[in-house]
Amino acid sequence: MATIRDCKRIQPLLSEYVDGTLTEEQAWTVQMHVSTCAVCSQIAEDFTATTRLLAALPEPKLSENFEAMLAKRLADESLQPQPLTLWTRCKSVIVEAWHRPSVRMGMATGTVLAMIVPMAFFATSKGIVPGKAPVATATPEVIMGSTNSLEQLLTEHVTYASSEPFSEHSGLLPSGDL
Repeated sequence: MATIRDCKRIQPLLSEYVDGTLTEEQAWTVQMHVSTCAVCSQIAEDFTATTRLLAALPEPKLSENFEAMLAKRLADESLQPQPLTLWTRCKSVIVEAWHRPSVRMGMATGTVLAMIVPMAFFATSKGIVPGKAPVATATPEVIMGSTNSLEQLLTEHVTYASSEPFSEHSGLLPSGDL
């Protein structure tokens, strides 16, 4: 009895078996399998019927200048410029532009700005401004833990705001020697 493994090994050889191009040993192996396997036998019969049908067809007659016309047509099609796709157009523009020093400098500048602008925005939103002292903010923990009254806090704030930060008169530095 034939197995699926045998069929997978024999079926690729069936066309050559029908054409008679197998070696004697291969032909005998295929013949033995086909005689016991209904599926492969049917495939071999289909190949045989197709071969007979093709043999019965009249042989086509080609014109005398067929080869010359075919060669011309192939040459015309291969030499005809191909339409550019959107991707090839974009790629060629980018490659051409990249070879210009001004474009490369602009790309470098744009990259640097793309990194600096978000950092500057983040710093200013946090109260950090170059050349200016950081703004002190009172958190709920500081206010709740403080024994100072609201008037004292306001007085300290006005004093701090009107003086230079970290000066001896601002009250932020301890008086005396450090």
